[in-house]
Amino acid sequence: MPETAELRVPNRVSLGESVEIEVQANSEFKSGLGSTVDFTATFTTSSGETIGSGSATSPETQNVNISTSWRPTGEIRETEVTVTVELTYNKEDDGGGTETGQVSDSRTVELFETLGEETEIVSEGGTGNSSASTLNEFYETKTPFTIENIVYEPDAPETITNRSNASIIEFYYENPSVTVDSSARFVKHDIIGRRTLRQKVGKDPLEISISGVCFRETARQIDGLRYADSGTILADRFDGGSIDVSFASSTTDPLEEGSAIDFTEVNELFNFSLECTEVR
Repeated sequence: MPETAELRVPNRVSLGESVEIEVQANSEFKSGLGSTVDFTATFTTSSGETIGSGSATSPETQNVNISTSWRPTGEIRETEVTVTVELTYNKEDDGGGTETGQVSDSRTVELFETLGEETEIVSEGGTGNSSASTLNEFYETKTPFTIENIVYEPDAPETITNRSNASIIEFYYENPSVTVDSSARFVKHDIIGRRTLRQKVGKDPLEISISGVCFRETARQIDGLRYADSGTILADRFDGGSIDVSFASSTTDPLEEGSAIDFTEVNELFNFSLECTEVR
């Protein structure tokens, strides 16, 4: 029977999670009855990290299992785990003495992050078009969706303008859906005997649609935007991270009939939608 080593490690491991990795090794028949073999296994990664080691002794040709624990850290990535097994044959025949051998095995392991109950794998290229290398970093560096610098019309009710936070609306749920429509203006020139010529003469302002979920107090602030002349939306969706807009319309309605409740906050939840036009 030839010398063998079989590495046993999960294909995917969550960063920070402790897992057991194991090698099953076997030896050749070299010395005869009564001879034993010392096994020393060393577990490493392709980055040069030594995960751990272990040893065992067994009669020739019998399987041994050697294990160690591994808690990977660092960035999301793929890594190769390798086990190298050194064998030392303790000969009972031929006047004693020793003989050595070596065998190894490798497996590729995908390391990922766990967010709550969901797991996500992020490639080395980052998260979407963000420079972040992990989802945690992506959300930590993301600009929270906010409406600020709200300017109200002179006849806006004092119940709205006298609020301590009248000029800004902050959202507990910071990632609403943002849709942007853009278009250009053209004039058409009909030239006798030649093809019709379309000439670009400008660009229409961006039309922006926003929808998401908010608490009741935020819904009241959104309702008050009907009295606003303009405001500034902060969001990574826009060049420079912000855009000045006027508010065309807004809608707020309970998440469910009878009003849905967020029991962790004891607050009513509302769907909201906003239609805005870029101010240039």
